[in-house]
Order: sequence, then C-alpha cells, then structure tokens
Amino acid sequence: AVFGEVGLAGEVRSTTGSIRRAEEARRAGYTRLIVPPGLDGHPDGVKSVEEAVAQVWQGRAAGSPGAGSRKPRAG
Repeated sequence: AVFGEVGLAGEVRSTTGSIRRAEEARRAGYTRLIVPPGLDGHPDGVKSVEEAVAQVWQGRAAGSPGAGSRKPRAG
C-alpha cells in the first residue's frame, strides 16, 4: 500500500490519519507499505515521488511483490 500527500515539487508529506491508514492496510492484508517519513514504525519513509517509484520497482526486481501486493485471503 502506498499513501501520502504529494506537493508540487514532488515531495511526499504525511496525511491526516496516517497511522490508522497503515493499520487498515495491514488488516486488509497488505504486506508492504511505502509511506512518508515519520510514520510510526517507518521513520525512514520516502521523501519524494521518485523515491517511492524506486522502492516499488526495486521490490519487483528483487522478486518481491509490489507495493500494492496483498496476502491471499482465505475463503
């Protein structure tokens, strides 16, 4: 899951309720979060759109699921 606010210069900022969004993403089965810096548990989050895209592609090149990947749900 990826979330944050993007400024005109491409900087990524935290949004209202970021921690709740991260918790909901985990509950929904997302296994990877790409978030702005300062989010609880992710102090080194992405600072720009360029960094976010690089993380998504880096994960895919390494064979791991992309940012939007989820665990399969039973049933």
